[in-house]
Amino acid sequence: LKAPAALPFYLYDFGAIRPDSFLQGDSFKLLEGVQTETVDMVFIDPPYFIKKAEWDTFGNQQEYNDFMARAFWEAERILKPNGTLAFWHNDLQQVARLLCWLENWTQFVFNSLAIRIYANHSVHLAVHLAKWLVHFRKTNDTLL
Repeated sequence: LKAPAALPFYLYDFGAIRPDSFLQGDSFKLLEGVQTETVDMVFIDPPYFIKKAEWDTFGNQQEYNDFMARAFWEAERILKPNGTLAFWHNDLQQVARLLCWLENWTQFVFNSLAIRIYANHSVHLAVHLAKWLVHFRKTNDTLL
């Protein structure tokens, strides 16, 4: 007997795009095709504005804030009323700014914060790097 093929845990009709596909392109343009309030979870690993690469460099703090605002508003649009937003970030100061922004400009309700600490095993640097996982619910009505 052959086991049935595993199905993805999410079901979303992307039309001709399979749910288990990787999409390459501008995520803001790709998400324009997602209907409002149809997604259970949005997980974002955004640029951190730490200027280590061209894609992670913004002209100033306001440009970064505008970029993140656009991402969060798009997540808010596509998430179901009881949807979940989570994002990684490695800069605690930026996390604090984003938490305040989300509280003031969206309906997201803070749920939890987790931290992952990485040891840098470089012979030259004995430092620890951390990444924060920030978790929100779209509303407070249906907490798990």
